[in-house]
Amino acid sequence: MSNENNYKYINNSYNYLVNNVILRIKNMKLSKTSCVVIVYIIGVILGAFFLDIWGAETNIKKGFTALGWTALFLIAIFFVDKDKEE
Repeated sequence: MSNENNYKYINNSYNYLVNNVILRIKNMKLSKTSCVVIVYIIGVILGAFFLDIWGAETNIKKGFTALGWTALFLIAIFFVDKDKEE
């Protein structure tokens, strides 16, 4: 396979995967709480890999970033559960 064919194959595979995942998510009946938790976990994983939150070289900015993300998560959970009770 040439590089162009490889690119087309990878691009088509990626598009198929993304479209398939999006359709499955749309067909699932997720609660708002589940959506908030999934977004929080994705954010924690991205913070771990790209922001190196738990790396050896930490600083106050990374700590406050993680604390802020968790605070947003708790606020979102509070409002989602508040809407559920009403």
